[in-house]
Amino acid sequence: MRTNNESDILTVYLEGRIDSNNAGDIEKEMINCVGNFKTGVVLDAEDLTYISSAGLRVLMKIQKSINDKLTVINVSPEIYDIFETTGFTEIMKVHKTLREIEINGDEVIGKGATATVYRLDDDTVVKVFNNRISLQMVLREREFARKAFLVGIPALITYDVVKVKDCFGIVLEMAKGSVLSEKLNDEAVDKVAVYKDYAGLLKAINNTHMLNGEFPFAKDIYHGYVDAATYLDEEQKKKLHKLIYAMPDKNTILHGDFHANNVMYQDGEMVVIDLTDVSLGSPLFDLASMYVSHIAVGGYNPDFIKAGMGITYDMCLTLWEEFLKNYFSGEPAHEIERKKDLIRRFAMLKQALMYTIAPGLDQYMGWKPLEDACKVLFDDACYSQLIDDLSDFEEK
Repeated sequence: MRTNNESDILTVYLEGRIDSNNAGDIEKEMINCVGNFKTGVVLDAEDLTYISSAGLRVLMKIQKSINDKLTVINVSPEIYDIFETTGFTEIMKVHKTLREIEINGDEVIGKGATATVYRLDDDTVVKVFNNRISLQMVLREREFARKAFLVGIPALITYDVVKVKDCFGIVLEMAKGSVLSEKLNDEAVDKVAVYKDYAGLLKAINNTHMLNGEFPFAKDIYHGYVDAATYLDEEQKKKLHKLIYAMPDKNTILHGDFHANNVMYQDGEMVVIDLTDVSLGSPLFDLASMYVSHIAVGGYNPDFIKAGMGITYDMCLTLWEEFLKNYFSGEPAHEIERKKDLIRRFAMLKQALMYTIAPGLDQYMGWKPLEDACKVLFDDACYSQLIDDLSDFEEK
């Protein structure tokens, strides 16, 4: 048995046979390895040739010790049959050996910071992640996309996770429509309908409820960002943790990165095309994140908007204002203005943490966004008012 520690994920490599003769020793070794890896343990079973009931019970104990955050990957068909027959595929995540595909000469459909999308045929594409993205992260994105689709979130259909040389990828349906930025750049398009669809899509997502545990909580994710922000002192971190705790607890779905290049039209319906950052929590998290990507970033560097969304900053300003009108449709104008102001102030949390979320961002944005965020977050009067206002965001 070998191990590999990447970030907060521990990978344990199982080898040979696990049966009553060695299950006890392997259990002790695995418990020592697992330690404090409460966020995730992956068991790579590529070299596992047999596992008996004694071995299965060891895996069950490990799963319970890390709060059900165990994933078994690279399982051969024979070993998978054992997991399936005994019902273990119902109580833990078990993935068969990955199918390997080649993309020699395949057309590039799109390219981002972490992945490139290639056309496989007329109906499917493969999103190939760079080799810094772990299998655990890819499996998580596919699982999130599948869960979101099954509860009615308009999204592309995903298929299997595959191996592409030394990288991992997800096969999904071919998107045959156009991304939102293309619609906004087309003078012939009815922009009023586009703005309505844009707001309606996120509102549908934010009005969808999931059981606790189906997705991570946004509050937990943000607590992690705060802990990782090395440029903040301990007193500042303490205040930000308190701010996050003040957020109302919700089990509604959040997209996490909703913008003009992450949505598109498919058969006349607007759908999301990236569910990497999906979570549960108050819609204010999504709205504040949108403020940062649509308004704040462009205010410091308009070229960032054009590069990230494919539209000008002026177009983005209009998109944001029209989005809010439609998202809060039916509410009095003064109430919409109140919420816009709260979104702006709460967005300073994301603005302060974006250097942790996207390391190296200071090279393009400088530290002025952080300085401005700190003026809101760490001024005693502003901070206290923000804490008070968070609790009634959706009540008034």
